[in-house]
Amino acid sequence: MNDVKTFVALLALIAMAAGPASTQVRCTVPAATVTQQPNQYADTGDGLIMTSFFTTSQAKGCAALTNLQGVPSWSYCKSGGHMFMTRAVTGGTVLLISNSGFTDYTVSEINLAGTTLNSITEASANAQLAKLGQQSIIDFNHEAMRLPSGDTAIIAHNEALYTNVQGGTTQKPVDIMGDEVLVVDTDWNVVWTWNAFTCPNCATKLPVSRQAPLDEKCHPCSNTQTGACCPVTLAPTANDWLHGNSLAYDADDGNLIMSLRDQDWVIKIDYENGTGDGHILWNLGLDGDFQMYNTPQIPSPWFSHQHDVEVWDSYSPKLLTLFDNGNTRRSTDPGADSRGQVLSINETALTTDIRANVDFTFFAAGYGTSEILDNGNYWWQAGAAGGQNGPDPTRGMEYLPSGTTGTSVYSIEFADTAYRSFRLDAASGF
Repeated sequence: MNDVKTFVALLALIAMAAGPASTQVRCTVPAATVTQQPNQYADTGDGLIMTSFFTTSQAKGCAALTNLQGVPSWSYCKSGGHMFMTRAVTGGTVLLISNSGFTDYTVSEINLAGTTLNSITEASANAQLAKLGQQSIIDFNHEAMRLPSGDTAIIAHNEALYTNVQGGTTQKPVDIMGDEVLVVDTDWNVVWTWNAFTCPNCATKLPVSRQAPLDEKCHPCSNTQTGACCPVTLAPTANDWLHGNSLAYDADDGNLIMSLRDQDWVIKIDYENGTGDGHILWNLGLDGDFQMYNTPQIPSPWFSHQHDVEVWDSYSPKLLTLFDNGNTRRSTDPGADSRGQVLSINETALTTDIRANVDFTFFAAGYGTSEILDNGNYWWQAGAAGGQNGPDPTRGMEYLPSGTTGTSVYSIEFADTAYRSFRLDAASGF
């Protein structure tokens, strides 16, 4: 996410080259209400918002670029099926995941004109995985992000039947939904994989016997749904064991940081710019490898069911930001709210400090974004601010970095559910 600040300026060049059609609003963008106008401390330089909405009147998914007042300058939607944006990319492109009726999953890269520049289908990925001797996948989900090398890292689901863990027996095996990370090169061929079922030390660092704290289930999708399901193939339902929902690249060591929502954990995977063996370096969260400090008067300080864990390695000590949905806290405390957290981490001492723990005064069961803006302010987006996964409103909130509890300097709501919402540089004049 740190690399997208030049996105808009380059996007503008593509728009001029492509002609007027590239900048037209192609799908209905949900209505916006600015609930707090940006004050003098807000980062108006990061004055654009790129949001991935889940539903519109025309399509089940719309990526849109708006200003801080919610006025759109560009949008893109897929005709038929489902689509959502994962990331804006330096160079003026956007990464998307789409499917047709929850089949034929595809990761695509488009430019502002809507032209597909690169793509990989589930079928193509599986053919390549078979040649590599790796397990097949059943979808792409949650993440596609550009690495500094130009390669692209993608999260996919896989599944397996077990007879001795998570309630499975010899007479009735349990279907367990896992995660597989695929890295594709600049020609969009699979060149590296990670599998939660088979990684070198997963049996000890991420054992399949470690059931999700809330015991979530995954059921087949119907064409009327926008989420909360997956293409289960081995049984009528599956245990949603991990639910990996974001990847971040750590430039300090070339490794990947992955958020596992249903485990309430964040893990670091040995990627080493494509030479790593995929073993888990550490896990962060309750009962993980790290000891947390700076928690006075913060009840249940550890995050749970988090979204969009980002690493900011230009800070010393290194910072992680995340949207703490808080579902596990909420299961025992009905009054618990979702939070925005900023953690500093010491990977040698395996300690973490809370830099910010902003109580949003509402609960968002799913989705969310975290970001540090150019001026150092924090940006959090609640994709479903009404308490459920949808169709609750999207709420974007900017906070000063001073003080653990935070001070709001700008907020906006859009009248629909959204997956992610990033702030971008407005220097191009969009």
